[in-house]
Amino acid sequence: MSESKSEATGSPVENSHTAYRGRYFDARRAARYAGKQNHTATHRREMRCLSKALAGLPAGSRVLDLPCGAARLLPELLEMGFDVTAADVAPPMVEEARKYAASLGLADKARFAVGDALNSGFKDNEFDAVICNRLFHHFSEREIRVAGLKELKRISSGRVIISFFCNLALDGLTFHLQNALRSNKSVDRIPIPYGEMKANVAEAGMRVVGVYPMRPLISRQWYLHLER
Repeated sequence: MSESKSEATGSPVENSHTAYRGRYFDARRAARYAGKQNHTATHRREMRCLSKALAGLPAGSRVLDLPCGAARLLPELLEMGFDVTAADVAPPMVEEARKYAASLGLADKARFAVGDALNSGFKDNEFDAVICNRLFHHFSEREIRVAGLKELKRISSGRVIISFFCNLALDGLTFHLQNALRSNKSVDRIPIPYGEMKANVAEAGMRVVGVYPMRPLISRQWYLHLER
């Protein structure tokens, strides 16, 4: 997806995608991020949701983790018997993923790649399932979310599993109340209605097969199992 340009300056107009994608191109920032969620309660809850969404997918299935961050999902995905590719838009983050895998003796058990969720560079139907964890809550514009969903659908022959922030949760309502009181409104990590995300999914040519809130009615982080 190409960036739009300002008529006045000819410079790229920043949207939520361009704002997010540049965050971890700095090696020091990528290194600080690496390992933040490893072995935490949040990680365990996320893996429970992902395990439900991946249930029934045969061992040996080709699974893409995009964006992979520092590859914290990798050990569990390999344990499930999947053929895993870990990809991220930021080369320094991919390097952190390689380091983490190497520290666990898993460097030769997976493939690593640089790829953008809106323009991944992978072939049509290259994977049996694509996981997109902790990305869509950064996309505030409908058109960006739909473009991302279309790209994930293109490269998966089967499942697409995404997380997003839903406002049907206590911390989602708290966020909106606090944001309403701020003079500088947050434009990132904004919870949206489930119906809005479901409409985005339909616009991208997919349907919701499974819904997995991380902590029902408490946490805004939800997981969706999508298929054509």
